[in-house]
Amino acid sequence: MKKGCFIINFWSGNRTESPANSGFGLRLLKYIWKTATEVEGEYPFDTIIVNNEGGTEECNKMLSEINGEKTKNGKCIVLQKENRGFSFAAYNYAFEKFRNDYYYWVFNEDDVLFDVKNWYGDLVDQYEKIGKTNTWIATCGIGYKGRPNEHAHGGIGLTSIEELNTMHLPF
Repeated sequence: MKKGCFIINFWSGNRTESPANSGFGLRLLKYIWKTATEVEGEYPFDTIIVNNEGGTEECNKMLSEINGEKTKNGKCIVLQKENRGFSFAAYNYAFEKFRNDYYYWVFNEDDVLFDVKNWYGDLVDQYEKIGKTNTWIATCGIGYKGRPNEHAHGGIGLTSIEELNTMHLPF
């Protein structure tokens, strides 16, 4: 079976919708960890959290503690990077580090949560049924507010190393 990974772009600092020192980042990280350790994805995958530096001490401490720990479907890997380039820079950072280690890739924002059993396996099944040419299985809103279905919001979705190798350019 081909191994997969689940890349999560993470930021523990202030967000537009949460006031400074609200603890939102830590609550979010705890829920991400809960789903990583409790929800069966029905496919082997590692969870790779790319932390954009500059967040809270509490989150940095927890990220250090969970790095290398076992998850329900694999293990947790925490990467630290400069807080620059938003999500796509984080996705690229993980891809360049682990390009040769995984076949399936799910890219995800930290506030889009997968807490449904079989979610990863279902994405892989959809990918395999559709075919492997120019395939991206979007997991978060395609098109919005009456606009055509032109893109997957936040680049959130699953694809394979074969697809990524055809389009990857260094960031």
